[in-house]
Amino acid sequence: MPGIEEVALYAVLLREATRNHHTSEQSLLDDFECCADEVCFATMLAHQHFTELDWQLVELLTDHPTEVIEAAHVLYAEHEQPLEAEALLHAVLPNGKKSAARWAAPFRERWSQVRASMRAFECESITKSVRDVREIAKDTFRAARPRCTEEDFEVLFEREVGQPVDLGEWERARKHAHMYPSGEDEHRFPSDPLTAFVDAVSRHFG
Repeated sequence: MPGIEEVALYAVLLREATRNHHTSEQSLLDDFECCADEVCFATMLAHQHFTELDWQLVELLTDHPTEVIEAAHVLYAEHEQPLEAEALLHAVLPNGKKSAARWAAPFRERWSQVRASMRAFECESITKSVRDVREIAKDTFRAARPRCTEEDFEVLFEREVGQPVDLGEWERARKHAHMYPSGEDEHRFPSDPLTAFVDAVSRHFG
């Protein structure tokens, strides 16, 4: 069975591509032209790594969500693709679709763990829009510099954080946002969760 984090991140990418009505590489370019501030990190990451199969799964989630359980069964039982099958079930909007079938028993056993891992990724702002992450980063940046004038603050913020319109800029802004929930959480990742996310994507998609 694939790792819980791997399933969780793949499910997040599939779900966000579906939520944003992306069906191909052109979809992201269209969004940058008409509503760049609405693009989220997970969607950009999906467009960097998705294959033809991944886009087919997004299309299934978008146009035929009632057929997801059957498709997951085929992926798991006939094509021996447990990662795609399990992530597909979790990617169904709004809260995933759990199957009661016997073949899906391994997925049910760790359903709550995968959901918790997905929430941990979400706490890192990967599903928030460019605009929202920028505002969060700006508020945090300003709070750390109470004596800075508005004019000086704007110049400093643009130099240090910039406009997150690609993965590198997004990571810089995200690091200023400090989106960790308060207290300790067993599902939070060690060191930098975003780095863990990107590394996991790289491992899965090559």
